[in-house]
Amino acid sequence: MPPTPPKKPERMSSVDTAWLRMDRPTNLMMICGVLIFGERLTLARLKATLSDRFLRFERFRQHPVQSRCGNFISSMGTRAEVPSSCAFITATRTGSR
Repeated sequence: MPPTPPKKPERMSSVDTAWLRMDRPTNLMMICGVLIFGERLTLARLKATLSDRFLRFERFRQHPVQSRCGNFISSMGTRAEVPSSCAFITATRTGSR
């Protein structure tokens, strides 16, 4: 994906700011997802798919920065990449459906 020129930071919405301020080491405000694929794929292919499908949108390339007056703004990062926290977890069946 070609780099995009940095844009002027924009003020974060009040909902996003509240979510960010609730984040603590003991109460991580993480957004998680589950993806189901029809076939097995490698972690490298998963990251490439996420990069291709998500990083094309500006919102997924931004990160929060606290301004001097205490407000949070969304700023474009210098590099956009899929987080290293992507991981495979094998689900086990418990019970029946």
